[in-house]
Amino acid sequence: MVKPTINPDGGLKKENQKGKESGLAAFAVIPLTCEEPFQKQDPADVVAVPIRRKAKMSLCLCISTVVVIVLILGVGMALFMGHHGDRYSFRCGVTYEDYPDYDRSDAYMAGQNSVNEDIEVDTAKHYERIEIPEQHEVEKLTILHDFTVNMTAYRLWRSEVCYITWLDMDIVMGPSEFIRRAEENPDFLSEHYESVYETYRAVLPELDSLAYGFGDYIPLLCQLVDTYWIEKIPADELADWEAFWERYDAAEADDEYEGIPELRRRRAAEAGVGIKSLGTMVTSFAGKIVEKVRIFNPQAVQMMKELGKLKA
Repeated sequence: MVKPTINPDGGLKKENQKGKESGLAAFAVIPLTCEEPFQKQDPADVVAVPIRRKAKMSLCLCISTVVVIVLILGVGMALFMGHHGDRYSFRCGVTYEDYPDYDRSDAYMAGQNSVNEDIEVDTAKHYERIEIPEQHEVEKLTILHDFTVNMTAYRLWRSEVCYITWLDMDIVMGPSEFIRRAEENPDFLSEHYESVYETYRAVLPELDSLAYGFGDYIPLLCQLVDTYWIEKIPADELADWEAFWERYDAAEADDEYEGIPELRRRRAAEAGVGIKSLGTMVTSFAGKIVEKVRIFNPQAVQMMKELGKLKA
């Protein structure tokens, strides 16, 4: 065994088996790797070595770009036509000729108008929902055609009232036929159509319950507002209602339209859905023809009753 001795220079010394001395620093740091010991460097001389992720980053950027493009295209298509299972959404902008019975040489009375609305068609639940937005003096309106009970509901949002009547299959196209036609010719949502005029009146009193006989969707649309059944005015009564409309609607006309009922009617009809003292004008398209509906409200019906003009 070799006996260590203290070296006066501050180190240890010992004899190896060959009798030679070897000196080690008292606090020597023996590196664990073959690299050179760390030396303090000037920050200006430090060069950053990038991690090799170029390929991964390029792949991520490529995938992100594709996803963004797909989303943009999807949103763009959804603005015109959306498809969620059995439910389809359309943007409608058809045109129609107002007052077709007038002389076509009169450009004003035979002019063209447009119907702009959003249509939702559900082929599984068998309904069509039409949304007409509020614009200027036009009231926001929802029309629901429920083919399970063959009824149509008109929901006026500002007036907070609902009108329900029988669905007219001569005007409204069924959901399956609507989708088939849209797939065969998407341009039919922007073509030109004839227009038909219908006049309804509210039936008093208001409906006290929608729990039975009105399907599943109309009660949801008309809940919490006054709801009335409406019926078409018979041809033999229509003249009295027309005169009634002209008499009491004159107060809302400008002086330049005074005494010109046709122009007054046209101005009201152009609004699409106008809030009138006696009723509401509704213009809509549901696949076959443009329908212009005038609905005499309960107040008008009560006035006609007091005047003795109401036959039923």
